[in-house]
Amino acid sequence: MGRSLGLLCADLAKAMGEQVLGAPSGGGQSSFISTRLTRRSDGYYEDWYGRFYDGKHRDTSFDVSSFNGDNGQIDFVPALDEEEAVDTTDLFYLSMEFEPEELIASINAALDMVGTLALEDLFDETLLVVANVYEYNLPPKFQHLENVYQESANTDRFSPKDDPLPYRHWDILRGPSPKLWLDDNYANLTAGRKLRLVGQKRPDRLVLDTDVCNVNPTFMVQQAKAFLHQSRIRGEGADAEEHRTQMQLAQAMAEGLLDRISITPRGRDI
Repeated sequence: MGRSLGLLCADLAKAMGEQVLGAPSGGGQSSFISTRLTRRSDGYYEDWYGRFYDGKHRDTSFDVSSFNGDNGQIDFVPALDEEEAVDTTDLFYLSMEFEPEELIASINAALDMVGTLALEDLFDETLLVVANVYEYNLPPKFQHLENVYQESANTDRFSPKDDPLPYRHWDILRGPSPKLWLDDNYANLTAGRKLRLVGQKRPDRLVLDTDVCNVNPTFMVQQAKAFLHQSRIRGEGADAEEHRTQMQLAQAMAEGLLDRISITPRGRDI
């Protein structure tokens, strides 16, 4: 089961040292109250970073400007639009050292790193057969193409799964703009019918907090953690050495999970 970008970032913030996950009991355009935060003293969360990862204001990042430990009130900047007060649906996380945008970037860097391993199923039905045309630009995203089906005489009805176009009757013309090539001697195409392409793609980059990642979440967090620690290694000294040590530990853990995320490619490479 996949995990959303918002929850992956919250997991990553926790793995980096400290994180708070919560829900407001109410708020305004530049503040909210969460009783869960009252366990900390005044000012504790000042200069932390935050993000609403679900609810009316999901995908919204903020900086904590002040904190009242008596009632758990967070004041933040920038303020929300007028009449767009924080409400109880606005689930949030707080991160002590890393901005949400850094967390998101490192998650996507981890995803890019295993894009050719963590393949996902993809099908497309946008190609339309044109009379006497046997080369078609492949739709974007395909990394591997396994089967090609032609629409039947009934609109949007395709051949059974066990009856695709014979593998030897089509191929991939590779290049800057890959094309699907169909053998005009055998393909038996009918103009006006759609082609269904079935194959695999790389995982899509995660943009919105609700975007779901199907790659092993432990790998994603540990690899992203390694990237974040690497970003803080500057010069020499105890801090740099600590980040280097933590980077190496996270990287080793991530590499130990690679075999769990690898999906066997099917069909022809694009």
